Amino acid sequence: MGKKSDTALIPLDISGLDEALGGGVRPGSVILVAGAPGSGKTSFAARFIYEGLAKFNQPSVYLSFNEYKEEFYENMANLGLDFQSYESKGKFIFIEALNINDDEAVMAILENLLTIINTIKAKRVAIDTITSLLQILGSAKRARELLHSLFIHYMKKRGITTVLTAELPIGDPKLGYGIEEFIADGLIILRTKFSGDKIVRIMEIRKMRGHRATLARLTYAIVPGKVIAVRTPPRIIDIHAPQENLAFQLETGDANYSFTLPRGAQVLVAINPVLDPLSTLFGIACKTRIKLSIKLLYRTFTRSPEEIQWVLKELKCKNPTIEFVHLSSINPTLYSVTELAMMNIEEDLAVKPDIVVIDGIEQAFWLSGGQEIGIREHYNNIQYRKIHNITGVYVYTITLRKLLNANPLLNIYDAIFYFTPRRVNNKIHVSIRVIKSRYKIPTNHITLPIEMFAINGGTN
Repeated sequence: MGKKSDTALIPLDISGLDEALGGGVRPGSVILVAGAPGSGKTSFAARFIYEGLAKFNQPSVYLSFNEYKEEFYENMANLGLDFQSYESKGKFIFIEALNINDDEAVMAILENLLTIINTIKAKRVAIDTITSLLQILGSAKRARELLHSLFIHYMKKRGITTVLTAELPIGDPKLGYGIEEFIADGLIILRTKFSGDKIVRIMEIRKMRGHRATLARLTYAIVPGKVIAVRTPPRIIDIHAPQENLAFQLETGDANYSFTLPRGAQVLVAINPVLDPLSTLFGIACKTRIKLSIKLLYRTFTRSPEEIQWVLKELKCKNPTIEFVHLSSINPTLYSVTELAMMNIEEDLAVKPDIVVIDGIEQAFWLSGGQEIGIREHYNNIQYRKIHNITGVYVYTITLRKLLNANPLLNIYDAIFYFTPRRVNNKIHVSIRVIKSRYKIPTNHITLPIEMFAINGGTN
């Protein structure tokens, strides 16, 4: 990570993986992708072939021992890959090999593969799965001779980049005959595990000749369009020094409070569970003037957009310096932590707000099935927002003691505020304390009347 791409490398076009590999793999490489059923091996191989067709106009061949062509085309179309159109142009050939059951049939199908490669001048080949091929051959010695001849002497010498898939039995560390690993230039293991009721997908880069891939374990997801999307950490070297400040002025009754934060600052707002975070934050936002008008994205894991709009209406919020450009509601029970993190940062980069407010971080971690992975993904998204100069406001509903004892990321936030109810002269107020700030804040404490957060004449 951080090294510029080698122009001699060709991309695998697996989202995020090429970045981790410094640009891709050497032409003519044999990449072995192994995993248990359902881990995404076929999706990996299909994406590799499809991008060669779509981006580089490279004729390609897919040899399958597992699926009929119609079934493969339908499954891939559901993920956004239209192989049929490239077949009609003569750029892509799918070879069915489901009924191969002896050496003679294996040799016939491989001869057909080589003939097709020569005919269309293929530059990318996928074989799914090589485990089936080896099981038919039976003999380790026979398999070794065949694989060495096919891949070392034929594919590599012609610069044909090949992805092989292999079955990795659940709970079995051994990969087939052990031969596959030695003919391959790269070995990638796809693993799945349960965290809560969610599947967590982990990609292990075990071997990659010609690369110093120290980042050997990555989370990934299977998503339409990208098919396989690998989650790569941001490069902190890409974070620039702040170039501009956002100046905030809060005016309500006797309260007059102002402070500045650099654009791109990351702020933690912890709110006592007695208070409603939505009306509390919007009550302040509606009465805060900003020197430069800003675009705000509000994302919540607990409220619907209709509820958010209702709160804004009840608060009679008309702030000319804040434009609510997007209200986003996501149910974290539907996605894994990795999927949530990817969706969030992609939405941020698409909307391009000045400030993104994220409400319900702790619920999202818990409900999406992975506190440990969630903290790591949250850290990465914080760094991505810094790189793209998006100010992040992260809202936790939590007691102060629990926050200080349980959150391992406190040091990476630029400022931390704590909101709690406070009784003043027999009236409830909202007390805001500055717990931490890397920047100059005029005072460490402010108390606001509860009326500014009132909805429908009541208090919350």
